[in-house]
Amino acid sequence: MLAGLKKALAQECDFRLPEETAERFLAGGEWRHYDSLQTIISAGEVDSNCYLVGSGIIRYVYFNGDREVTPCFGTQGTMFLSYHSYLFRQGSYYEVQACCPTDLFVIPEKHFDRLIEESHPFTQWLLRMAYTQLWLFDMKNSVINGTASERYASLVNRRPEIVENVPLKIIASYLEITPQYLSVLRRKHR
Repeated sequence: MLAGLKKALAQECDFRLPEETAERFLAGGEWRHYDSLQTIISAGEVDSNCYLVGSGIIRYVYFNGDREVTPCFGTQGTMFLSYHSYLFRQGSYYEVQACCPTDLFVIPEKHFDRLIEESHPFTQWLLRMAYTQLWLFDMKNSVINGTASERYASLVNRRPEIVENVPLKIIASYLEITPQYLSVLRRKHR
């Protein structure tokens, strides 16, 4: 399973992590399995570990009043952490959940920090990963826009694995529509 994770990580950004550094990075972690809709990081919880998606799909979620909002998903190769916890020792702003059965590789903060201090290639790779995540955020805003129907069509065309594996309620929160309206759109787009 580590071989698949290494391959997925290599495709996440344009900077190749040297093999020796990748081995050292992954030597410090462990696998954890999460069931569908199981919480990985709770909002308000301090969790400064680094997570890598080995298989499955995760989502970030927050509440805007009583409305659930899903700003993003992560699939195989996605690296994530609670920036509030890691940088400032504060509770996470977002809750992170498994959308379907998901296997994560968890790297403890101490191991992660040691590599940042000791490995220039690892630090370069992390910077490129951060740039890539910012770019993906911009891409989401440029691709998933327009009418609800256009946003749904874009999701179907660009991220079919999400449409196939994620509960409709979560997809609706990502598209910022009601689950009922999502059902109408699904019927129209068949």
